[in-house]
Amino acid sequence: MPYDKKLHFIAGFVLCLGFGIFSDIYTGIGAAIGAGIMKECYDQYTYDGADWKDMLATWCGGCVAFTLLSLVAYWR
Repeated sequence: MPYDKKLHFIAGFVLCLGFGIFSDIYTGIGAAIGAGIMKECYDQYTYDGADWKDMLATWCGGCVAFTLLSLVAYWR
């Protein structure tokens, strides 16, 4: 996996986990999804264009964190 995709994955994971712990898990996944979209919109107009794989990596990180938070909430 390219280094850039790992950073996107980690960013989505941390965003979802942080918002999920301090707010709500749905706010967390929304933050990860929104961040992925906004980052690629920024890249579209600032760099050579958007990369849907970067956005997907961000979303996957958010989904993993969302799943972990859901399991923790279920087992409480």
